[in-house]
Amino acid sequence: NVGLAANVTLDSSNGGGSPAGATISVTGTVDADLAANNRTLTLNSGTGGNTTLSGAVGNNQALQNLTVANSNALSLQAITTTADIQLNAQNTVTLNNAINAGSGTVTIGANQNGAGAESFTMAAGSSITTTNTTANAVQIHVNAAAGGTGTAALRNITTGDGGTLTVATNTGGNATGGDITQTAATLLNVGSGTINLTTPAIASANIGVSATPILTSAGTSNASTGTSGIYITETDGADFTATATGAGPITLTSTTGALNIAGATSTGTGAITLTADTVNVNNTLSSTGALALNPVTAAGNLTVSSSSASNLTDGFSAITIGNAAGTGAVTVNALTVSDPLTIRSPTTTGTVTVN
Repeated sequence: NVGLAANVTLDSSNGGGSPAGATISVTGTVDADLAANNRTLTLNSGTGGNTTLSGAVGNNQALQNLTVANSNALSLQAITTTADIQLNAQNTVTLNNAINAGSGTVTIGANQNGAGAESFTMAAGSSITTTNTTANAVQIHVNAAAGGTGTAALRNITTGDGGTLTVATNTGGNATGGDITQTAATLLNVGSGTINLTTPAIASANIGVSATPILTSAGTSNASTGTSGIYITETDGADFTATATGAGPITLTSTTGALNIAGATSTGTGAITLTADTVNVNNTLSSTGALALNPVTAAGNLTVSSSSASNLTDGFSAITIGNAAGTGAVTVNALTVSDPLTIRSPTTTGTVTVN
């Protein structure tokens, strides 16, 4: 085990003089001597050397900062700091345990050489936590302008209330990056903050999947992807902006609270499905596919409103409001449509009100 009595830098690249570097492997735990000493650990294994931390860092006494300036592949166990964590790798970044940056930011770069399918992966038991509330609270960037098809596989990520989480596989304008997915029953939680999820707008790219949507707790969610679509479930209402391409579907759900279309939301020919107790269309919504506005459950109530007569862009193949087996009250306020429309809550106790 290692105790830091000073700030430590391990650099197998000789300060850049040997860019390929060599492997850095720490098998035991790493702790600071005293909290007041604000110890930092900086690692640089170059472009060719792997960095592996097999033991917990800061578990008994937190470091102030941990920086992995460069690495070929990077594998980490638990990390606890009081300030910023920066992790960079030319290829794969794998988290195997809990990462806690205190009030600091977490910045991760994977597949930075812009080649191959190396990715960012949060393995079983891993998480990212910070109390940081800034626009840079947690940033995860995969691939580079030169290319790369790497993906981002997420689990629990938490920022301070109002912080921003950004996950992108189109780093530097990359046009080949892969999907953003999340393990079931895990949560991206920024409180009243913002979640930004972006992949290239290409064939087969997606954010979440139908069976396992991205699960969020946020004030604002922005998502942009390709032809395999966007699937997001929000736990307590949010402002959404979502863009897919081609036949990419957009499926947005708010299990409680209002689902607000706050920014221009569109796909090419894909279906758009919005599910919530209250849907407010406060910006343009467009596709040549079908639009469905649903209550959370067949027995639930649904209220639909639009801030402008032009928000539902002409061109949907059909617009359906309400559940086919609905038993609740469907209320439609100030909504202008130019496409075939069905409003339904057809069972005995169901009602439809148009204002």
